[in-house]
Amino acid sequence: MLAFQNPWHMLALLGGITALRAGISRMRFLEQTRAATLEFVDSGLVAVLLVFFILRPFVVQAFYIPSGSMEPTLLPGDRILVSKFIYYLREPQVGDIVV
Repeated sequence: MLAFQNPWHMLALLGGITALRAGISRMRFLEQTRAATLEFVDSGLVAVLLVFFILRPFVVQAFYIPSGSMEPTLLPGDRILVSKFIYYLREPQVGDIVV
């Protein structure tokens, strides 16, 4: 057993142990935060790749109608989503809007 001549030595030892435990807890927290951040970045990268290299070129694309060339069907300022996938399965039909 340790013999302390001054009661402040015991307080200093307890403070050091508490600081060490807090440092270890902080290191664990930083490791968990880093792992969560990397997982978030990985998920975001997969989402971006999925949207820009698969969904947009082959499945669906958004368009903005800037002029009145499609009136009365589409008005200036309209926004539409165009399905590209359907035309892999069938030919365009009468009444379809072709972009």
